[in-house]
Formats: sequence, C-alpha cells, structure tokens
Amino acid sequence: MRAGFAIIEEEHCTIEISNTILTGGNRSFLKPVLWHELGHCAGLPHDSKSGELMFSTTSVTPDYGADVIGRFISSFLLAAGL
Repeated sequence: MRAGFAIIEEEHCTIEISNTILTGGNRSFLKPVLWHELGHCAGLPHDSKSGELMFSTTSVTPDYGADVIGRFISSFLLAAGL
C-alpha cells in the first residue's frame, strides 16, 4: 500500500496521503509520511539506507532518532535552497 505520493509540477507540489493513514490505527505514520513527501517536493530522492526518512518504507515517528531527523532537515534545506 502506498502511504503518500508527491506530485511535482512547475511551481507547486501536491501531496496525497492515503485515507488509511488519516484514519484508524495508522495515524502514527502521518508525520513521517508528510515529512517524506515534503522531502520529495524539495527534490530529495529515496535514500538507499533503511531507517532514513527518505527510505522508500516509512516507520512511525518515534522510530526516528534526532540524528535521522537532523540529516533529513539538513538535506531538505539544501535541496530547497534555504
């Protein structure tokens, strides 16, 4: 099942999130899926290392330590030109 999807067009990016993530017991996936898709909007590709926010499979938020989130933020800022 696809949790989210980023559609990048010229000057904007649309993020689609699965209804399954927004309702029921899967809500703990909402933040990391949003972060992941925002990463795609900034131009980040999937990461080949399991456990990273840009890896193709997402974990629940508490599974990501400060180091993982810090790497994501640094990569996001660089990719977004901020």
